[in-house]
Amino acid sequence: MSLCAIELVTIRVTDTDNNPVEEFVGSISLSTSGVAGNNGDWADPASLGNFGTLTPGVADSGTATYQFSALDSGEITLQFTTDTVGTLSFDLDYDSGRFAENSGADDPTLTVDNNCEFRIEHDGVAGTCGMEAITITLVDS
Repeated sequence: MSLCAIELVTIRVTDTDNNPVEEFVGSISLSTSGVAGNNGDWADPASLGNFGTLTPGVADSGTATYQFSALDSGEITLQFTTDTVGTLSFDLDYDSGRFAENSGADDPTLTVDNNCEFRIEHDGVAGTCGMEAITITLVDS
């Protein structure tokens, strides 16, 4: 992932046999760690089709809670962004620590780099002293 990208993070609730728990309606807590002062932000735009409620933490804290709806069928996808280069570890907690994936060697991680670039596009039809539309786009290279 680069600084200018949005990372999609899928969270799936499963039983011990890795079968989906489609009726799950609990609340989970998400957190990240690893980059001092900026651990990212979580978002849940309507276009992702989740039915529960995301409550983001303080900006750049990497924290959020998500309350699953039965309509989520035990699986959601959230957006994660950060503006700091480094490696982040992700932690998930359910039921106040009773079921938790906390810090450890098995943490899923995300490495963020600064491979962003600007692209400037134009159609090249304007002559000397002519007006021409120019598009500037920030892209993940």
